Amino acid sequence: MTPAVTPASLYWIVGLLACSEAAAPNVTATFGDNVKLTCWAPNANITVVLWVKADQESEGFVLLYRDGHFETDGQLTSFNGRVELKEDGDTCLILKDVKTADSGTYKCEVVQEGKRHSQTIHLIVVPAAQNIFSKPGQTVTLPCGSPKNNTTPATWIKDGFESEGYVAQFRDNNFANASQHPSYRGRVKLNRNKSLTMKKLTTADSGTYICETYWGGSFHNETVSLIIVHKGGDSEGRRHVGLAGVFVFVVGFVMYKRHQKKKKHPPVCPDEAAVQQLV
Repeated sequence: MTPAVTPASLYWIVGLLACSEAAAPNVTATFGDNVKLTCWAPNANITVVLWVKADQESEGFVLLYRDGHFETDGQLTSFNGRVELKEDGDTCLILKDVKTADSGTYKCEVVQEGKRHSQTIHLIVVPAAQNIFSKPGQTVTLPCGSPKNNTTPATWIKDGFESEGYVAQFRDNNFANASQHPSYRGRVKLNRNKSLTMKKLTTADSGTYICETYWGGSFHNETVSLIIVHKGGDSEGRRHVGLAGVFVFVVGFVMYKRHQKKKKHPPVCPDEAAVQQLV
Protein backbone atom coordinates (compact mmCIF):
# COMPACT_ATOMS: atom_id res chain seq x y z
CA MET A 1 0.00 0.00 0.00
CA THR A 2 1.31 3.43 -0.91
CA PRO A 3 1.83 5.52 2.25
CA ALA A 4 -0.32 8.61 2.74
CA VAL A 5 1.21 11.96 1.92
CA THR A 6 1.70 14.13 4.98
CA PRO A 7 2.96 17.75 4.99
CA ALA A 8 6.33 16.43 6.15
CA SER A 9 6.58 13.92 3.30
CA LEU A 10 5.38 16.57 0.87
CA TYR A 11 8.23 18.84 1.89
CA TRP A 12 10.58 15.86 1.56
CA ILE A 13 9.42 15.30 -2.04
CA VAL A 14 9.81 18.96 -2.90
CA GLY A 15 13.25 18.95 -1.33
CA LEU A 16 14.28 15.94 -3.39
CA LEU A 17 13.17 17.65 -6.56
CA ALA A 18 15.28 20.76 -6.15
CA CYS A 19 16.96 21.69 -9.42
CA SER A 20 17.55 24.61 -11.74
CA GLU A 21 14.29 26.21 -12.95
CA ALA A 22 13.54 27.46 -16.43
CA ALA A 23 12.16 30.96 -16.89
CA ALA A 24 8.59 31.04 -15.60
CA PRO A 25 6.09 31.54 -18.45
CA ASN A 26 2.73 33.26 -18.03
CA VAL A 27 -0.49 31.47 -18.94
CA THR A 28 -3.75 33.41 -19.22
CA ALA A 29 -7.13 31.69 -18.96
CA THR A 30 -10.71 32.94 -18.96
CA PHE A 31 -12.91 32.29 -15.93
CA GLY A 32 -14.74 28.97 -16.32
CA ASP A 33 -12.45 27.57 -19.02
CA ASN A 34 -10.13 24.57 -18.87
CA VAL A 35 -6.42 25.33 -19.05
CA LYS A 36 -3.28 23.27 -19.62
CA LEU A 37 -0.15 24.02 -17.61
CA THR A 38 2.89 22.58 -19.34
CA CYS A 39 5.84 21.08 -17.52
CA TRP A 40 8.60 19.86 -19.80
CA ALA A 41 10.23 16.51 -19.09
CA PRO A 42 11.11 13.49 -21.27
CA ASN A 43 8.01 11.30 -21.22
CA ALA A 44 9.67 8.07 -20.14
CA ASN A 45 10.03 6.17 -16.87
CA ILE A 46 8.43 8.94 -14.80
CA THR A 47 8.08 7.94 -11.16
CA VAL A 48 6.85 11.20 -9.59
CA VAL A 49 4.88 14.19 -10.91
CA LEU A 50 4.06 16.80 -8.29
CA TRP A 51 2.15 20.05 -8.85
CA VAL A 52 1.91 22.60 -6.05
CA LYS A 53 0.58 26.16 -5.80
CA ALA A 54 3.20 28.42 -4.27
CA ASP A 55 0.91 30.29 -1.87
CA GLN A 56 -0.71 27.05 -0.61
CA GLU A 57 2.31 24.76 -0.60
CA SER A 58 2.23 24.31 3.17
CA GLU A 59 -1.45 23.25 3.04
CA GLY A 60 -1.16 20.46 0.49
CA PHE A 61 -0.59 19.72 -3.19
CA VAL A 62 -2.56 20.35 -6.37
CA LEU A 63 -1.80 16.94 -7.90
CA LEU A 64 0.57 14.10 -7.06
CA TYR A 65 1.25 11.13 -9.34
CA ARG A 66 3.63 8.59 -7.80
CA ASP A 67 4.60 5.07 -8.83
CA GLY A 68 1.75 4.81 -11.32
CA HIS A 69 -0.98 6.06 -8.98
CA PHE A 70 -2.66 9.37 -8.15
CA GLU A 71 -2.53 10.37 -4.49
CA THR A 72 -5.56 12.00 -2.87
CA ASP A 73 -4.49 12.22 0.78
CA GLY A 74 -2.97 15.65 1.14
CA GLN A 75 -4.57 17.15 -1.96
CA LEU A 76 -6.01 20.66 -1.62
CA THR A 77 -9.79 20.33 -1.49
CA SER A 78 -10.28 23.23 -3.93
CA PHE A 79 -8.66 21.10 -6.65
CA ASN A 80 -10.52 17.84 -5.97
CA GLY A 81 -12.09 16.61 -9.21
CA ARG A 82 -10.73 19.56 -11.21
CA VAL A 83 -7.22 18.42 -12.07
CA GLU A 84 -5.74 15.61 -14.11
CA LEU A 85 -2.67 14.88 -16.17
CA LYS A 86 -2.98 15.05 -19.92
CA GLU A 87 -2.24 11.32 -19.92
CA ASP A 88 -1.28 8.97 -17.12
CA GLY A 89 2.41 9.49 -16.57
CA ASP A 90 2.46 12.72 -18.58
CA THR A 91 3.55 15.92 -16.84
CA CYS A 92 1.07 18.47 -18.27
CA LEU A 93 -1.60 19.52 -15.78
CA ILE A 94 -5.19 20.02 -16.96
CA LEU A 95 -7.05 22.39 -14.62
CA LYS A 96 -10.81 22.50 -15.23
CA ASP A 97 -13.35 25.25 -14.66
CA VAL A 98 -10.75 27.80 -13.55
CA LYS A 99 -11.66 30.31 -10.85
CA THR A 100 -10.24 33.72 -10.02
CA ALA A 101 -8.71 32.16 -6.90
CA ASP A 102 -6.72 29.77 -9.13
CA SER A 103 -4.53 32.67 -10.26
CA GLY A 104 -1.00 32.34 -8.94
CA THR A 105 2.33 30.58 -9.30
CA TYR A 106 2.41 26.82 -9.88
CA LYS A 107 5.43 24.54 -9.53
CA CYS A 108 5.84 21.30 -11.40
CA GLU A 109 8.35 18.76 -10.04
CA VAL A 110 9.23 15.57 -11.94
CA VAL A 111 11.43 12.59 -11.06
CA GLN A 112 12.49 10.05 -13.68
CA GLU A 113 15.41 7.68 -13.96
CA GLY A 114 17.14 9.37 -11.05
CA LYS A 115 16.92 12.80 -12.68
CA ARG A 116 14.89 15.72 -11.42
CA HIS A 117 13.15 18.44 -13.41
CA SER A 118 11.39 21.53 -12.15
CA GLN A 119 9.39 24.33 -13.74
CA THR A 120 7.34 27.30 -12.55
CA ILE A 121 4.29 28.75 -14.32
CA HIS A 122 2.26 31.86 -13.53
CA LEU A 123 -1.46 31.38 -14.14
CA ILE A 124 -3.61 34.48 -14.66
CA VAL A 125 -7.39 34.01 -14.65
CA VAL A 126 -9.33 36.85 -16.24
CA PRO A 127 -13.10 37.43 -16.07
CA ALA A 128 -15.24 36.33 -18.98
CA ALA A 129 -16.35 39.04 -21.40
CA GLN A 130 -19.13 41.17 -19.94
CA ASN A 131 -22.09 42.89 -21.58
CA ILE A 132 -23.10 46.30 -20.28
CA PHE A 133 -26.28 48.03 -21.47
CA SER A 134 -26.89 51.76 -21.32
CA LYS A 135 -28.72 54.59 -23.12
CA PRO A 136 -27.60 57.75 -24.96
CA GLY A 137 -26.71 60.61 -22.65
CA GLN A 138 -26.04 58.41 -19.63
CA THR A 139 -22.77 57.69 -17.78
CA VAL A 140 -21.34 54.17 -17.49
CA THR A 141 -18.30 52.53 -15.87
CA LEU A 142 -16.49 49.68 -17.64
CA PRO A 143 -14.65 47.37 -15.19
CA CYS A 144 -10.99 46.37 -15.44
CA GLY A 145 -9.58 43.83 -12.99
CA SER A 146 -6.47 45.69 -11.85
CA PRO A 147 -5.00 46.39 -8.40
CA LYS A 148 -6.02 49.74 -6.89
CA ASN A 149 -2.62 51.19 -7.64
CA ASN A 150 -2.14 54.64 -9.12
CA THR A 151 1.10 53.59 -10.81
CA THR A 152 -0.32 50.62 -12.74
CA PRO A 153 0.02 51.32 -16.52
CA ALA A 154 -3.28 50.89 -18.34
CA THR A 155 -4.63 51.38 -21.86
CA TRP A 156 -8.26 51.25 -22.98
CA ILE A 157 -8.93 50.68 -26.68
CA LYS A 158 -12.04 50.05 -28.75
CA ASP A 159 -11.78 46.86 -30.77
CA GLY A 160 -11.41 47.60 -34.47
CA PHE A 161 -10.47 51.25 -33.92
CA GLU A 162 -6.94 50.82 -32.55
CA SER A 163 -5.34 52.61 -35.50
CA GLU A 164 -7.48 55.71 -34.88
CA GLY A 165 -6.31 56.19 -31.31
CA TYR A 166 -6.96 54.84 -27.83
CA VAL A 167 -9.89 55.60 -25.55
CA ALA A 168 -7.76 56.35 -22.48
CA GLN A 169 -4.20 55.65 -21.38
CA PHE A 170 -2.17 55.96 -18.19
CA ARG A 171 1.59 55.42 -18.24
CA ASP A 172 4.68 56.79 -16.52
CA ASN A 173 2.35 58.14 -13.80
CA ASN A 174 0.64 60.43 -16.30
CA PHE A 175 -2.46 60.44 -18.48
CA ALA A 176 -1.41 60.40 -22.13
CA ASN A 177 -3.51 62.56 -24.43
CA ALA A 178 -1.50 62.80 -27.65
CA SER A 179 -2.97 59.72 -29.35
CA GLN A 180 -6.40 59.71 -27.72
CA HIS A 181 -9.33 59.36 -30.10
CA PRO A 182 -10.94 62.82 -30.37
CA SER A 183 -14.47 61.48 -29.75
CA TYR A 184 -13.48 60.50 -26.18
CA ARG A 185 -11.69 63.67 -25.12
CA GLY A 186 -13.35 65.22 -22.10
CA ARG A 187 -15.77 62.27 -21.79
CA VAL A 188 -13.70 59.56 -20.11
CA LYS A 189 -11.97 59.10 -16.78
CA LEU A 190 -9.64 56.35 -15.52
CA ASN A 191 -10.26 55.32 -11.91
CA ARG A 192 -7.78 53.96 -9.34
CA ASN A 193 -8.51 50.35 -10.32
CA LYS A 194 -8.25 51.37 -14.00
CA SER A 195 -11.97 50.97 -14.64
CA LEU A 196 -13.18 53.45 -17.26
CA THR A 197 -15.98 55.94 -16.63
CA MET A 198 -17.56 57.27 -19.83
CA LYS A 199 -20.19 60.01 -19.88
CA LYS A 200 -22.51 61.58 -22.45
CA LEU A 201 -22.91 58.26 -24.25
CA THR A 202 -23.91 58.12 -27.90
CA THR A 203 -24.98 55.20 -30.08
CA ALA A 204 -21.54 55.39 -31.72
CA ASP A 205 -20.01 54.28 -28.40
CA SER A 206 -21.45 50.77 -28.80
CA GLY A 207 -18.75 48.16 -29.31
CA THR A 208 -16.13 45.98 -27.63
CA TYR A 209 -13.63 47.64 -25.32
CA ILE A 210 -10.35 46.11 -24.16
CA CYS A 211 -8.51 47.12 -21.00
CA GLU A 212 -4.81 46.23 -20.99
CA THR A 213 -2.86 46.60 -17.75
CA TYR A 214 0.63 45.65 -16.64
CA TRP A 215 1.20 44.39 -13.11
CA GLY A 216 2.80 41.42 -11.38
CA GLY A 217 5.39 41.27 -14.14
CA SER A 218 2.94 40.52 -16.95
CA PHE A 219 0.22 42.01 -19.16
CA HIS A 220 -3.47 41.44 -18.40
CA ASN A 221 -6.41 41.96 -20.76
CA GLU A 222 -10.11 42.30 -19.97
CA THR A 223 -12.90 42.64 -22.52
CA VAL A 224 -16.21 44.46 -22.06
CA SER A 225 -19.02 44.85 -24.60
CA LEU A 226 -20.94 48.14 -24.37
CA ILE A 227 -24.40 48.14 -25.94
CA ILE A 228 -26.21 51.46 -26.30
CA VAL A 229 -29.98 50.99 -26.50
CA HIS A 230 -32.02 53.68 -28.28
CA LYS A 231 -33.37 56.04 -25.64
CA GLY A 232 -36.98 55.76 -26.81
CA GLY A 233 -36.82 52.10 -27.71
CA ASP A 234 -39.24 50.84 -25.07
CA SER A 235 -41.73 53.73 -25.21
CA GLU A 236 -41.73 53.70 -29.02
CA GLY A 237 -42.46 50.00 -29.02
CA ARG A 238 -45.34 50.44 -26.59
CA ARG A 239 -46.72 53.34 -28.68
CA HIS A 240 -46.68 51.24 -31.84
CA VAL A 241 -48.38 48.36 -30.06
CA GLY A 242 -51.02 50.78 -28.76
CA LEU A 243 -51.71 52.21 -32.23
CA ALA A 244 -51.99 48.72 -33.66
CA GLY A 245 -54.50 47.85 -30.96
CA VAL A 246 -56.62 50.91 -31.76
CA PHE A 247 -56.52 50.05 -35.47
CA VAL A 248 -57.66 46.49 -34.82
CA PHE A 249 -60.48 47.76 -32.58
CA VAL A 250 -61.72 50.24 -35.21
CA VAL A 251 -61.66 47.65 -38.01
CA GLY A 252 -63.44 45.15 -35.80
CA PHE A 253 -66.10 47.71 -34.82
CA VAL A 254 -66.80 48.62 -38.48
CA MET A 255 -67.13 44.94 -39.43
CA TYR A 256 -69.46 44.40 -36.49
CA LYS A 257 -71.75 47.29 -37.54
CA ARG A 258 -71.92 45.99 -41.10
CA HIS A 259 -72.84 42.57 -39.80
CA GLN A 260 -75.61 44.06 -37.68
CA LYS A 261 -77.08 45.91 -40.71
CA LYS A 262 -77.17 42.67 -42.67
CA LYS A 263 -79.09 41.02 -39.85
CA LYS A 264 -81.76 43.80 -39.97
CA HIS A 265 -82.28 43.29 -43.73
CA PRO A 266 -81.70 39.60 -44.36
CA PRO A 267 -81.39 38.46 -47.98
CA VAL A 268 -84.60 37.11 -49.55
CA CYS A 269 -84.49 33.39 -50.24
CA PRO A 270 -85.40 32.17 -53.78
CA ASP A 271 -88.76 30.73 -52.76
CA GLU A 272 -89.88 33.96 -51.09
CA ALA A 273 -88.82 35.97 -54.14
CA ALA A 274 -90.94 33.78 -56.41
CA VAL A 275 -93.95 34.20 -54.16
CA GLN A 276 -93.55 37.98 -54.13
CA GLN A 277 -93.43 38.05 -57.95
CA LEU A 278 -96.66 36.03 -58.13
CA VAL A 279 -98.30 38.44 -55.74
